[in-house]
Amino acid sequence: MSIGYKYNERLNIMYSINVSGYIPEQKAKEFKQQMKQLIGQHSPELVNLSVMQDMINEDLFQVKVQFKDKESMLSFMNSEEYAIISGSFQTLGLLREINVIEYSDLED
Repeated sequence: MSIGYKYNERLNIMYSINVSGYIPEQKAKEFKQQMKQLIGQHSPELVNLSVMQDMINEDLFQVKVQFKDKESMLSFMNSEEYAIISGSFQTLGLLREINVIEYSDLED
């Protein structure tokens, strides 16, 4: 599941929050439904929101949220959407880790 928008500038400095954790098989359907609902109502400051499930360890999920600026990311970290993501892991399974990443991509 993913939505995405290309952020066009010569040098892209982007920010990302990666939240990962374990959701047991019997709770995976509920987790996926919550994430699909979140994708349908995402904030406009998001550049991309992806939910991934590991192919080998099917209990392992990762939610990756990308932003075009730091302010949008910090605002998101105080939002209901972020609380739903982290809360879903904590309620339905086990929150593994949360990583905040800053990176740049030079376009040709």
